[in-house]
Amino acid sequence: MRRVATVGIVRSRNAKKPAAVADQRPVQGEDGIPLARVSRSPRILPFVLTGLVLGVVVGLVIAITGGEGGNYTEGSTLGYFALLFGGIGALLGGVGFALADKRAHR
Repeated sequence: MRRVATVGIVRSRNAKKPAAVADQRPVQGEDGIPLARVSRSPRILPFVLTGLVLGVVVGLVIAITGGEGGNYTEGSTLGYFALLFGGIGALLGGVGFALADKRAHR
């Protein structure tokens, strides 16, 4: 029978573990049960939808309290402002999500 040499480090059973492995033991609670680390991360949809709704409200308020729309009807002015400010609000909500996500992963 032919033996094949393996390349690698052979560790005896009595060898000490590296210090990095010893630090990774789970923290135990008072009753001895290991505690899990929960990573809370924000979700993007509530941020974007909140920004969208706030933007639409701001657009509607500006359209209603503004002066004459010139050649545009009141309905089209409301629609244009709601679309414009809703998009800007959704974009700002996405920026708020990115900042919150960055802070959560520190």
